[in-house]
Amino acid sequence: MELEKLSPQLYELFSNKLKEFVTKDAPLVPEMKFNHVYSICIKDDDDGYKIQFIIYPTPDLYLDYYIPYGEYRAHTRCSSHGRIMATGERIHLENYQGEWGYKVYPDDPVRTASERETMIIHNQRVSAILRAKGFIL
Repeated sequence: MELEKLSPQLYELFSNKLKEFVTKDAPLVPEMKFNHVYSICIKDDDDGYKIQFIIYPTPDLYLDYYIPYGEYRAHTRCSSHGRIMATGERIHLENYQGEWGYKVYPDDPVRTASERETMIIHNQRVSAILRAKGFIL
């Protein structure tokens, strides 16, 4: 697959939108392969974290990103999976539920088990989506 160059406008748009999620610059390389997973490791004063992204080509050019839980430290308390359209619109995509545990209903163990099972099934579906994109193994 040959390298494609983002227009200066799209480079600036995607870079600025990614900066909304991180505490430091999230530089994109101006020339990149479409449909290729890129990982940017960002060091901050406390630690480091990672943001992964893919840019999909036209006709509906967009960037999908994923910030894994545990990589973003105090800046967020869960993972983040979303899309940035070439128009600048941000779309929240499927994300994990219950990264801090699940709700327990002490007086209703059946409800607790049911909601936990629903969450597990949802998270398995999210894992499959992220795996298909190349964000997780």
